[in-house]
Amino acid sequence: MNLIDTTRIQSEVKEAEKVSDVVVVSLHFGKEYERLPNDEQKLLAQTTANAGADIIIGHHPHVLQPVSWLTKPNGERAFVAYSLGNFLSGQQGDYKDIGGIMQIGVKKIQTGDDVKIELQNPKFLPTWVNRPYEIIPMKALSDQSDKYNEIQKHMNQFMPELSFDF
Repeated sequence: MNLIDTTRIQSEVKEAEKVSDVVVVSLHFGKEYERLPNDEQKLLAQTTANAGADIIIGHHPHVLQPVSWLTKPNGERAFVAYSLGNFLSGQQGDYKDIGGIMQIGVKKIQTGDDVKIELQNPKFLPTWVNRPYEIIPMKALSDQSDKYNEIQKHMNQFMPELSFDF
């Protein structure tokens, strides 16, 4: 378990790179119930990408936060989802009933010993926790259409090409 020690994160990402084509990092960060990432989250995500992480999935705020592309020092892109909200939770109201499922394509391009990873076609499915504990795609809930549209706009702030069609 790592308690946001950037030196250790960088070291562990470098170790993971040695045995992986794609490095995915899960970060428990951010302020609870804040719908936008704070500067500390952005800095930590960029530091993690700079270390070599390809995909960064955040959790802790209990509400959705936007996704974004980050640029690594080598010019490649890294993907960050600052918070996927609450997928299954007893919390209610103020966006705490909402979570999401992410999908992103990973393409491996190998030319001789040179390996390049391309991340492509990010997709997002907003979900709603219906009581008692049933996960429903928000798009299927006619009484949540306004909230669905708001979530789509919220998530597209940093990544306009994010698709909401699975």
